[in-house]
Amino acid sequence: MSKKSNEKYLEQQHKRFRIISALSAIAGEYTSAMVNMSVIAWHGNGGYWLRLLDMDGAGDKLLIHVDPEHVPDDTKLYGVVGYIHWMQMEYAINPWDEFMADDECA
Repeated sequence: MSKKSNEKYLEQQHKRFRIISALSAIAGEYTSAMVNMSVIAWHGNGGYWLRLLDMDGAGDKLLIHVDPEHVPDDTKLYGVVGYIHWMQMEYAINPWDEFMADDECA
């Protein structure tokens, strides 16, 4: 790995860790992660309500998904949505099944 690609990788990891830390401060400790950290999820009422998705696997395109059917409480929801807007992140707020169906159609 060249020095430039190594620096970019470290920058992307730092960005991802900052977001995970901020979301955990609002939503609580995350409860699930894929081995490569491409999906981080927070469990709520009966399922995962919050997910940080690395859409390209390289950290360049991060997306937040909020499933309103599983939100544990409104305070956490409002905090997360405020953070998303403040950071100008891409996001989706809809049931996970709908999100996945929309993704398959795209």
